Amino acid sequence: MKIGQIAVGCSLAYGDFCRPETNWRQGKALLNNQFAAVDSRPAMQVPKSLKS
Repeated sequence: MKIGQIAVGCSLAYGDFCRPETNWRQGKALLNNQFAAVDSRPAMQVPKSLKS
C-alpha cells in the first residue's frame, strides 16, 4: 500500500462520516472499489475500545 492510497482512503472515509449527503460513490465504481479495498484493511477499522 502506498501513501497516496492511504491519503485518498482517509479523505473518502472522512467524507462518508462528515458529509454523507454528497453520495460520492454514485457513478464512481472504480473509486468506490479502490476505497473498499483500503477500508477493509485492519488498520482502517475502529478499535473496539473506541466504539460506543
